[in-house]
Order: sequence, then structure tokens, then C-alpha cells
Amino acid sequence: MKRRRPRLLLVSPRHEFRNLWALKEMGRLMGRKVATTPLALPVLAALVPPSWDVRIVDEEMDEVPVREPFDLVAITTLSTNVERGYALARTFREAGSRVVMGGPYASTRTAEVLGHCDAVVVGEAEDLFGDLLSDAEGNRLQPVYQARGVPDPGRIPAPRWDLVDTRQVMALGVQVSRGCPHHCDFCLVHHLYGRRPRYRPLEAVLQEIQGLPSRFLSFVDDNLTARKDYARQLMAGLKPLEVQWSALASLEVTRDRDLLRDMAEAGCSSLVLGFESLTEEGLAEARKTQFRIDEYERAIEAMHREGIHCIGAFVLGFDSDGPEAYDAVREFAQRTGLSYLMLNLLTVLEGTDLERRVTAEGRRIALPPSFQNSLVPNKRGGRIPERETYDRFLDLLDGAYSWADLRRKARKAFGIGGFRRPARVRPSFGTRVSFSARLVRSYLFSGDRDKRGLFLDLFRMGRRGEVAMDQAAQFLMMAEGLRTYVDALLARREDLWNRYVAARESPPLPGTDTAGVQGTAGAPSSGP
Repeated sequence: MKRRRPRLLLVSPRHEFRNLWALKEMGRLMGRKVATTPLALPVLAALVPPSWDVRIVDEEMDEVPVREPFDLVAITTLSTNVERGYALARTFREAGSRVVMGGPYASTRTAEVLGHCDAVVVGEAEDLFGDLLSDAEGNRLQPVYQARGVPDPGRIPAPRWDLVDTRQVMALGVQVSRGCPHHCDFCLVHHLYGRRPRYRPLEAVLQEIQGLPSRFLSFVDDNLTARKDYARQLMAGLKPLEVQWSALASLEVTRDRDLLRDMAEAGCSSLVLGFESLTEEGLAEARKTQFRIDEYERAIEAMHREGIHCIGAFVLGFDSDGPEAYDAVREFAQRTGLSYLMLNLLTVLEGTDLERRVTAEGRRIALPPSFQNSLVPNKRGGRIPERETYDRFLDLLDGAYSWADLRRKARKAFGIGGFRRPARVRPSFGTRVSFSARLVRSYLFSGDRDKRGLFLDLFRMGRRGEVAMDQAAQFLMMAEGLRTYVDALLARREDLWNRYVAARESPPLPGTDTAGVQGTAGAPSSGP
């Protein structure tokens, strides 16, 4: 009789709280379930030998099959979804499946996570996942699988996107490198992946992109252009591929106008730049020594002149931040035409230098992992109290994404003339028709005069040839999605604060199942 193949389920649990730039609302407006899906799972799937039957589930997209039998369930963890991961792990274990957990949270809180599963993967999995599967098949699963150093980047396989319904995803992730040379106080990346970036062979990256089922990409590297020679070769390889993509980069890329132009010509539509703070004191707290504040405005203008949107990342809630810090970010965005703001409250994450410092000072606020979400404060001290920090942060989000601010900033950014080039990739004709009809309904029939004005401003600029019509349409759809998230968050303002206060006064043990599993595995998260 033919031997049954063992079954493996790879799961990314849903997040209790989502950041604005998860862009799930944008995905829904585009007829997709999500903007992106975790790259870790299809990469892991590519490491699985053919003797296993493997399945991928991202709970932000699909229901977790909690009633099906699996020989092994592997769950990836972040702070914002680890509690949901614990609930799923318990359900699968009670049904007889063995469970392994990995990811950033599991790598930094190994003992805690091991209390909820059969095994934990610590670090990168390329050099050990095969051994883990072999042990699982032989009934000798070990409690901890510790990565032996960092894997050769040439061993990172092309992801198994065939196991994901990519029609439901706006942009597919691509990874070029791992590691970051900087040592920002609040960041975990250099602890997890090392200070020395490791690069995949360029040919492997380009071959992977050529085989993707989508032309919309998102590079997940922490700094795509850290190695300029590699970046130039990558751009040369991307130009003939007709792809459109976004990425994270360092401000220093804007000092190289030739490279920036090559990126635009290779399909770059937006770059995230981590400005973090508009004060020297804030940058010193973050240990962000590689930036100069007097370069920020020039950097944004340089990107806009090449037709690349700048997504400016800022952290609020440094000890040195007073009320003026929040006003300064909004005014800076208005002045520079920085429409896209990635705003986060300073969050003390496990394993970071910030965690060690704040804990040693006795200032860390005990909270369940899901509240490490960049929406609420989790440290004491600073110039303003926690409730005022929270309120000023939400007020900044509301103001920065008000239709009046978006209209003013759009005129500034598009008025430079860099967005005349049509978008690199165009959706299908049917998608464009429904897309246009949705924009007309949403904007022209709005009761907000600035929202209507934004639409008319960009339409007139398009008629005059100052901006490509599809560039204007993409901006309008993005603005709608961002504002939708902000409105939903503001509607839960008091509820979220009350939950935060309750959790702070009596933090539940990690793994407490507040969401439930039976019959609700595919339920949406409770909000932003």
C-alpha cells in the first residue's frame, strides 16, 4: 500500500492591531484581500522536500483549517499576532497535531513561546528546516532548533508562490538581502540578521522576478540600495522586466541622482525613508547618526522630481518629544508635499537595545504582546504623559490625512512635474474602468469640499500634462485607502485606550485566548 505523505501547514496568524501601512484598506479598494502577504511562508515552503504535502494559510486572507488533521503545523510570529498564534497552536495540539513556532517574536522570547508549542525555531531557517522536518517525520522533534550562524544568502530559495492565491494580493514580496549595518535603538533587524548585509546572487533574484505571477512587487529589504554597485546592476536587470515596485532605502540614495533616476526608470513607484525625527535630540535617542535633518527637504524633492513617491517614516514619543514635535511633523509634510507619512509611536520591542535600556531604568510598561503595535505607548517617562502622547499621535494622523492636507500636499508634489511619466504597469482594462467609476463616485459625490477639490485639481493637472492620469488615479486610490484606515481607527479611539488601560492594569498571561478559535478562524481582526 502506498505510504501517505505527511502534511505540513504553514500559518501566519491574523493581527489584533494593524498598522496604517499594512494597506489592507487599499487592497480592498483594488478588489484584493490584502496589500501584501508574509514572504516567510512561501520561502519556508520552498525548503520542504517533495515527500511532504505542504499548504500555506495567511489568516488575513483565508480561514485557518483548524478541523483538518496535520502532522506538523508551523506558525510564524510577530508581537502583534503571537497571542493569536498561541490560540491556534493550542487548538491544533488538542486535535493531535504537533506545532512548531518561529519568527522574530519566537527568536527573542524562546522560553515563553516554547510553553505553547512542541518546538521553536530561533533565527533563520534555511540551514535547519530540513533537519526539523526529518525529525518530525521520525518522531524525534527537538524543543529548540537554533540557527548555526547566518545562512549563505545563496541558499535562500525562490518562494513557492504557487501555494498562495496571488490574485488576492496587490504586491508580492521579493528579498535581495538580509542584515542592516545601522544600529537604531528601537530596531530588531540588526540583532536578528546581523550588521553585515548579505546579498543573494543577482541572477537568482532577477530569475525569481521574471517568474512571478504579478508585475507589482514590494522589496522587503531594510535598505535596498545599501550596496550601490549591486543596486545599479539590479536596476539594469529590472528595466526590461516591466515591473512596478516599492522598497525601503536610506536617505543617502537621494544624494545619487543617477541611481535615483535608474530606479525610476526600472519601475520604482515609492520608497520608504526612515527620517524618524525632526530634532537632533530624537535622532540621538534613536542612534540614527547617519542622517542630517537639513537634508530631508532636498531628499524629498529629489525623489519627487524623478516621479518616486517618498513615504516618510517618523517615530513619535521619544523622551525629548514635546507637543511641538507632533505639530512639526505635520507642518514639515505640508511644506514638502510629503503626502505619505508612516507614523509610529515609539514601541519597546523584545530583543532591542531600547528594551534593555528602558527595562533597566524601570520604565517599561507591562503589556500583552499585541499592544506592542506602534499605536499606544509602552514606556513611562518623557516630556508628556501617556494619554497625551496617544491623543497627540491620533490627532496627527487625523490632520496629516485630512483631505485639506492631502490636497495641499498633492499640489506641491505633483506640481514639480516629475510624475508626468505613466505608471510602469497598468491594470487590465476592466479593472481600470471599475477603478475610475469608484473614484468618481467617492470623490465627486463627497460632502467634503477638499476631497472633491483634490480630484478636480489632479484631473486639471492631468489635462494640462503636468501629471500622468494613471499616476493621479493611483494617488487618489491610495489616499482613499489611507483615510479609510484613519477613520476606522478614530472611531475606536476610546475603546482602544480603555483596552490599553485594562491590559496595563492587569496584563493577561501571554497566550490568553481573547479571540477564540472554534468556528471563527477566519474572522477579521478587531480593527486597525
